Amino acid sequence: MERRTVTIDEIIATFSSHVSKSYPSPKDFRRNFGLLLKGKRERVDKEGYSVSLEKNIVFLVDLVAEGERLAERLLMPGHSDEPDAQSISARLEAMEKASHERTAKLYREAFVEGTAAGFEELRGDRSAGGSAYVDKLEFNYRYLMTLRIFLFEFISVLAAVCLEYSISGAGHEAARKIRDHLELTAHYYLGNVAVGEEGAMKPDGEHPN
Repeated sequence: MERRTVTIDEIIATFSSHVSKSYPSPKDFRRNFGLLLKGKRERVDKEGYSVSLEKNIVFLVDLVAEGERLAERLLMPGHSDEPDAQSISARLEAMEKASHERTAKLYREAFVEGTAAGFEELRGDRSAGGSAYVDKLEFNYRYLMTLRIFLFEFISVLAAVCLEYSISGAGHEAARKIRDHLELTAHYYLGNVAVGEEGAMKPDGEHPN
């Protein structure tokens, strides 16, 4: 029996509906994040707080990259990988564990040896130090953590869709479209984009790193 077909836009709409029903309002989302960071600040001194944020950022950069690669594989036409909810959950957990295990090495390369690409701006700000650097770290941490949350949610939705439907227009272009949507969703929940008169999100503030 031939499977029904869904478009990328339909998958994005399903994901957006899922997020709006499963997560608090952007205002409450930001408040909860503020409490999380407040707790982190209170547990360590200023230097320890900065190092903790740096390590979290390195970890999240690696994990998000791995998650994006998994999402793109699931979007490739003709892929044979059809994970159910249980197996995709186990895969995401294993992926997170692997990123944790790489963090110490990646942190050395990013902030000790200074050889890792993608962290040049943060390394430059780090040499100046001060509250501006901590603010930058917090901004990057908030963004990457939020992106990770919604990326993992999208992968779970996508895996469920792949079990029942064929995806029309899947491929690299679709992956880029989804990546853009996830980034915009993260910025929206963090208050970095505003909702226009017609409901469209538009940039309204700074962006990470």
